[in-house]
Amino acid sequence: MTSTKKVRSPLTRNSTLSKSQGFTLVELAIVILIVSALLLLGIRNSPASRFWRQEAALRELSETFRFLFHQAIADQSFYRIEFDLEKGSYTIGVIRPEPDSDERFQDIAEGAGNISLELNAFLNPSLGVTHTFIPPPDFPSLGEERILPAGIVIEKIYVPSGWVSREEGQKVHVHFSPRGFAEFAVLHIRENGEREITLVNNPFTGLTKVQSGFRDYEWTYGKKES
Repeated sequence: MTSTKKVRSPLTRNSTLSKSQGFTLVELAIVILIVSALLLLGIRNSPASRFWRQEAALRELSETFRFLFHQAIADQSFYRIEFDLEKGSYTIGVIRPEPDSDERFQDIAEGAGNISLELNAFLNPSLGVTHTFIPPPDFPSLGEERILPAGIVIEKIYVPSGWVSREEGQKVHVHFSPRGFAEFAVLHIRENGEREITLVNNPFTGLTKVQSGFRDYEWTYGKKES
């Protein structure tokens, strides 16, 4: 009886070893991918990550006021930032008058009138009723709604017509004029339910200031002393 002995060539052994190593590398890659995803998720939800997202949102909001102040001049258009306090978001747009709907507004847009007249026009209830609020033609992406990150809440906003709180469920508008000024606005912002922040804008320079704590301001320009 003749016995048969299988002889495995070096080529066969190398092929088997390569397959074994190949599967090991694939499995290792999967493990690395899973671990990386878990680490990324953990970092994203970490207190430090939330803090920097909130700080970035506050900085973006502050810079938006300054940007709109100068962009209104550059475009010679009336810009508006609209806050939805209940939803915790804001939207940017341009105000365009309806054809022949408001001669007063059209005269202002053409440069007629003084600062007092235009500020009074801002406070006129008809503003926004006979005019269209559209995304900025030159920057359509600015018209997209921006939602504040979790932990950032605008408690109330002051405009020349008075304070509006989040509980009232109203939208608040701040306007920017092509003549080089904006509505005075004060935002009371609460961060993570504890930290109190006040953001206030300068209507004549476009600069904004962020302060610790809730600060109360009142617009007195053009008001008669009693």
